[in-house]
Order: sequence, then structure tokens, then C-alpha cells
Amino acid sequence: MAAARAHRRGAAREAGEYLHDALALLARVPHASVRRRRELELRVALEPVLMEHFGPASDALQQNGERAQALSEGVGDPALRFQILFGLCHVFAMRGDGARPHPAIDALLDLARQMGSAEHRFLADSLRCRTDAHRARFADSCAAGQAFQTAARQGASAPVACGADPVVGALNHYTLSSWMTGEVGRDRAIVRE
Repeated sequence: MAAARAHRRGAAREAGEYLHDALALLARVPHASVRRRRELELRVALEPVLMEHFGPASDALQQNGERAQALSEGVGDPALRFQILFGLCHVFAMRGDGARPHPAIDALLDLARQMGSAEHRFLADSLRCRTDAHRARFADSCAAGQAFQTAARQGASAPVACGADPVVGALNHYTLSSWMTGEVGRDRAIVRE
């Protein structure tokens, strides 16, 4: 509660301290399953705090996301696993790590397909579009952008889970990718849209 209150007041550093203190106290919880579930809850709460305090491509955010991903494997809640993977993938998208994407990005796309939800596929395609643009894989970014834009025209949408609004972020990167592949007419249409 103290961390949530501090975060609402814009005190990300203090909120992070409260959450880290709570993580340290987990060692006292005798049941491993309860301890893992509580840690997962704290790690999910820590994500936006770390993003605000250290930035969207920080090592602290990556480490927290990777630990949350490992903890979520045993939970069996696909929606929570998707949220955690999306946040972790956002870190890698912001980094633009070059040669190959992190395996979490493929895991996110697979999970979105398994869930069968238009909302989850929409978010996964938006992230794939941005990630490929950051990696200078402009043709791949355009393919993901077209899938994303088709879903958007059909009314698919999703709340902002992590970072930039998925519609604005994906369309910006889709426009850049279209321009880089020489599709000047298409990128102008996307900008107008």
C-alpha cells in the first residue's frame, strides 16, 4: 500500500524502495508456493516503478521482467504471463539490440496465438512491428505493421500495458519502416491516418 501511494504521488524511487523491502521480507514466508506468488505480485507492481525511475531499456527493468517471467511459468495464468512477457519484450524493443530478437518476443507471439484473443494478437503485432523497426528489419516491420493495421481497422484495440500507446508506437514505426523500404505513398497514408 505504501508503494502504491508513493507511486501515485510520483515518487518512483520511494515506491521502489518499499517494494524492494517487501521482496526482502519474503524470505520469512515459510511456504514456497505462497512466497513465489507474492514475489510475482511484487515484481509486477515493481515494473512501472522501475520504468519511471531507471528508464524503459534499463538493466533493472530487464532483470525484474526476467525474474517475473520465470515465476509466472508455474502460475498457469496466460493473461498474466502475456502482461509480463509484453513488458519484458518492450525492454528489448526499446534497446534495439541488433542482430537477433530476444526469445521472449517469439514466446509473446506464440502465447498471443494460443490465447486466440484479438486484443493479445494486436498487442503482439504492435510490439513486433516496433522491435523489427529498431533492428532495421524494415520489411518484417512492415509485415507486422500491416497485420496490426488490419486488426486496428477491424476494431481491435488494447489498453496501454507498458510504455507507449501500442497504436501510436506501432504506426510511428510502421511509417518509418515504410519510408525506409521506399514506400513513400504508403507512409504518407499512415501518417494521415
